Amino acid sequence: MSEQNNGKTIAPAEKNGLLPHQKKSKRKAWRVLRVVLFVMLGVAIIMGAVYFVLYQTGKGKMENKTGMLTTLANDTDETAQEDDGRTIMYKGEAYLLNENIVTILCIGSDNETMIEDPDSFGTNGQADAIFLQTIDVKTGKAVVIGISRDSMADVDVYSLNGSFVRTDNKQICLAFAYGDGKKTSCDNVVKSVSRLFYGMPIEHYLSMDLQPIGILNDAIGGVTVTALEDMKLSVGLVKKGETITLKGEDARRYVQSRNTKLLDSNIPRMKRQQQYLTAFAKKTLNMTKRDITTPVKLFNKTSQYLTTNLDTSKITYLTTSVLKNNYNGDIDFRMVQGKVVQGAKYAEFIVDDIALYEMILDVFYNKVT
Repeated sequence: MSEQNNGKTIAPAEKNGLLPHQKKSKRKAWRVLRVVLFVMLGVAIIMGAVYFVLYQTGKGKMENKTGMLTTLANDTDETAQEDDGRTIMYKGEAYLLNENIVTILCIGSDNETMIEDPDSFGTNGQADAIFLQTIDVKTGKAVVIGISRDSMADVDVYSLNGSFVRTDNKQICLAFAYGDGKKTSCDNVVKSVSRLFYGMPIEHYLSMDLQPIGILNDAIGGVTVTALEDMKLSVGLVKKGETITLKGEDARRYVQSRNTKLLDSNIPRMKRQQQYLTAFAKKTLNMTKRDITTPVKLFNKTSQYLTTNLDTSKITYLTTSVLKNNYNGDIDFRMVQGKVVQGAKYAEFIVDDIALYEMILDVFYNKVT
């Protein structure tokens, strides 16, 4: 029904300020908006479900541990072990294995490329950097243990065709060389580190060559450090005490370079690696608090350069375990103690067995009170 206004007919829609075609457009726009909202909700639900599945899958993989402690023995009468090393008696105190700890051996190889060649055993570079990462999935506490590449340890030696030859006591970095530059190299380093750590099981490994250091560094916008010594970088000579944000290849140079003329040249390099890793971890954590997928994105960005038995589900689980405990990014950084001596040809790092044993108890065990 229409109304008259000064002789002009007014349609009902016009009374509300809308013409018929405008009202139709508004209904159409609302329908489109509803569809968009439903799609967004669906995507959010799917992403939440994917995250939940990744978390639960990773949790299941991490909790299904194999090869618990078998030997953690000392040659003194002050040490005794029970139930396959889960309980340790040391100097009159009882220690119980913390089974919430996940271990990841991080290996930095000095290969420019990771070549998978079964006939090249013994020629695939060395483990230039070795760090044992531990994460308590219950508390979120992270401990990183630096292991000198020159540490003398029992290393399995293989022939060029990959056949086992013997086990020698030599620099632990050489364990990587007796493999294919990928999985078998990692397995050999894991085995040597486990032996050095009195048989402690090491569940996961991650090996990375030189190329992705700059990629990872730039993916988080660079890492700022205060130079621990004078260094030549692409930006020029950086003096000790100078603060610099490392970019690209300078990040690799900072953590890799050393003066090989010095017997203990690996020690200051490990201090730089410790400093860099701490700064990198803190910055990455802050990014992860804003975007929980950050570690997975970094992992995917460099996956072509990695050899690892970690996957996105495990990384998701570990990331969540750390964040849910309000971890602030501080790393409890330890170093395997010992002394550097001149070997027959190269520097040899002689591990302090007692100090290492006590560190293992402190990191992997809880004192029974």
